[in-house]
Amino acid sequence: MAMYTRPKRAQLQAFYVWFSPVAEGWALPLPLDSAIDQNKWNKVPLLLGTNKHEGAYFQRLNPTSDTAEYYRLLGNGGLGDTSGILRAMCAVKDSSEIFETSQELVGDFGFGAPARALARMAIRKNGKAFLYYFTRTSKDSAGRPVKALHSTELPFVFGYTLDKWIPYKRINGLHPNDVFLAGAMSEYWVSFAKYGHPNGNTSAFKLPAWPVYEMKANSYLEIGEQIRPMTNLRKKKYDAIDQFSKQKGELRF
Repeated sequence: MAMYTRPKRAQLQAFYVWFSPVAEGWALPLPLDSAIDQNKWNKVPLLLGTNKHEGAYFQRLNPTSDTAEYYRLLGNGGLGDTSGILRAMCAVKDSSEIFETSQELVGDFGFGAPARALARMAIRKNGKAFLYYFTRTSKDSAGRPVKALHSTELPFVFGYTLDKWIPYKRINGLHPNDVFLAGAMSEYWVSFAKYGHPNGNTSAFKLPAWPVYEMKANSYLEIGEQIRPMTNLRKKKYDAIDQFSKQKGELRF
């Protein structure tokens, strides 16, 4: 039997994963976006979101130190942008900005814009969605920054601070607000599981109201040092990615 060889990801494609739900026609008859678009989904509320530094977890190396090569990677040499959408969205002044801009691109492309797209699909079909943006950061015991990386919101969802969550014990980056944050996030998530919305069911619920996602306002809840309802999360970036994705045949609205 031939062994499976995982395809090699191109630079700036660090958001691509090799595992995902398989729409084999029985347990999962359709891809999720197609199911929602065709009104063939179990219409339940959605709670979804992304972390501020998602891309830093996946794009761990600078893709290039050459500006011309960077733009080539955005175009035919990598992501395949021939329209100039990504070039305009991810422009850099010089090579010193390439690494951080690349990390932002990976986070927006792989997590932020798709999360918003799914929320939009749901509300177009009379569903409800609650969108979050996790921004909590701190410093570790050596003074190094602890970013809002992929999955670092999960301990807080279950009422833990990072130092009590085994995968992150080594980080040791507590923030004075962490105990409150853990309590607040677990309360939001428990409320969502019980009631279909994250805002509690009694007057005793004292946390900031989490707005239902609304397309015009692009409403969401920022969860970090502050917890606050906000609007227009990275709108220009996500709009550009949606435009590019539609050119590639993906469902975006």
